[in-house]
Amino acid sequence: MATAAFLRRIAIACGLLAALSSAKAQDFPNRPLTFVIPLAAGGPADLTARIVAQKLSENLGQQVVVENIGGASGQIALNKVARARPDGHTLLFTVGSFLTVVPHLFPKANLDPARMFAPVAMLTAFPTMMVSSAKLPVMDLNGFIAYARSHPDKLNFASPGAGSNPHLAVEAIKKRLGVTAAHVPYRGGGPALAAVMAGDVDFACTEPSNLLAQMGSGQLRALAVADSKRHPAFPDVPTFHELGYGDLEFRAWSGVLAPLGTPEAVIETLREQLWRAVRSNEVTTRFATLKLDAALTGPKELQAIIQRESDQWKPLIEGLGLAQTE
Repeated sequence: MATAAFLRRIAIACGLLAALSSAKAQDFPNRPLTFVIPLAAGGPADLTARIVAQKLSENLGQQVVVENIGGASGQIALNKVARARPDGHTLLFTVGSFLTVVPHLFPKANLDPARMFAPVAMLTAFPTMMVSSAKLPVMDLNGFIAYARSHPDKLNFASPGAGSNPHLAVEAIKKRLGVTAAHVPYRGGGPALAAVMAGDVDFACTEPSNLLAQMGSGQLRALAVADSKRHPAFPDVPTFHELGYGDLEFRAWSGVLAPLGTPEAVIETLREQLWRAVRSNEVTTRFATLKLDAALTGPKELQAIIQRESDQWKPLIEGLGLAQTE
């Protein structure tokens, strides 16, 4: 009898917690929301966040403020959101590398996404494309491999900086293809791509959207797409998978996360409203103008992606000696 009474009390308590969570969800949102972005204003992630925020504001009837907090490799922004009240009103709008790369670059910062955030949804994703300078005497990936292997230690490649997604993608490609090339870091993707176009650097990895205006110049050659399917804007460019390197698949993405402990009902409301915003005609049209590809997932799928990519990049970062030990 005592056991039965105890179990009844547990059931009642669980019911009260569920009711409280439901009440919180029904009351959400009750004030403006904030997208905290670990990047300066003006970049693709910032533009994406502002487009989504505008439509989300209309749908929710509450203002969605975009707050850019750059610096410290995103650590300030991530910690601010992680320490915020877990009620769904303060959210992290980020690109994946801040969750899958930065924690391994700065292990002493103790950034653990699984213990800091509750994933809400991925919103956009785009593959990496490998391009070479037109001055390099190669026409396709097989030609590049043959040239690189016959000219060891002669090639170099550009990136937006050490530890960036394009840098790590090239390092993974080099390892898989069995070629060598020296890394030349630049301050941003624009200068890195400009160096390849000028022939100052031999090749690089970049996003397809960055290439649309440049490919017609004849200064670049697209060699392969690191995705499971060809990119619609570049239907003639094969994938690494088609060329026999199916494990070379890298996608940059943007998504939204909430502080850990945010009620599941609030997470689901956010997920539903974010999907609704991204699927709207207004957002679809603006994404198309910016060459952004919508890629919608829920919390569980996003959590799995974060873990998989983190596991993918960790050994590479450690092997390259990129982790900061001080």
